[in-house]
Amino acid sequence: MSVILLAAMMQAPVRVVFRPNVRKQYVFRVVSDYRIGGVPSDGDVVGNPTDSFHGYHKEYDATLSFTKKGQKYAMHGRIGLGKQSRNDGTDADTKELTDQLNRTKVNAVFDLVGRLVGNFDMDVSSNSTTMEALPDELAGWALMDFDYPPKAVTVGSTWSVVMPAERYRPNGEMIGNEKGQKVTVTYRVTKISPTTVTISAALDASVKAVAWPVDDHFVVKMRQRSEYTLDHTDGLLISGRIERGAIDHDSLSRLTVVFTRR
Repeated sequence: MSVILLAAMMQAPVRVVFRPNVRKQYVFRVVSDYRIGGVPSDGDVVGNPTDSFHGYHKEYDATLSFTKKGQKYAMHGRIGLGKQSRNDGTDADTKELTDQLNRTKVNAVFDLVGRLVGNFDMDVSSNSTTMEALPDELAGWALMDFDYPPKAVTVGSTWSVVMPAERYRPNGEMIGNEKGQKVTVTYRVTKISPTTVTISAALDASVKAVAWPVDDHFVVKMRQRSEYTLDHTDGLLISGRIERGAIDHDSLSRLTVVFTRR
């Protein structure tokens, strides 16, 4: 019997628990790239869009803190945009957007197992520039996009979570998923160290979507592959990477988000 196999057999199950330190501030560095364009000839949902006509690159910090209230954790945070550029590489009013976003607050409530309770709220100005500049991929990183295992895990452990499809945005800012649909995310533990657990996640789904204000209905095929590394101590993410692709009848979008706890 190999040493590696023996070590795997002897590994004790690890319980990954959502347990944020209420006396600590958490700072995440988030880097995201988004682009939308034409559908490639092979129709690959995770391919690169052809003739990309919209997109951005963003780098920003998210500073988060937690308070425990009964059987729930309240999360409070603020966003600071460090850099933003368009597909053509030009700055997108970086100073103005930074000043606005540095005043942006985020709030959410989680139960004791890390599930989001209610909405993920952003306290922002109604200024259109601010709204367009908001890191809309915030819903695709860290706490919003991860579901904790229901029991202790070892390498190879899997679990699945069914959730509302509207948690995932398809192509474009003016497109949303029709309500009432469900998608399934499957998680798998790929690595365990003395201090961390690494988990992959996969989503493949076709959902009905609607574009407004034209009220155009169509089907979007989505594919997401993610990897998260969590701290044993507090159950919060140390680092992660999300790759999301979405394809409809005439466009393909691709979003990549990389985040690191600082």
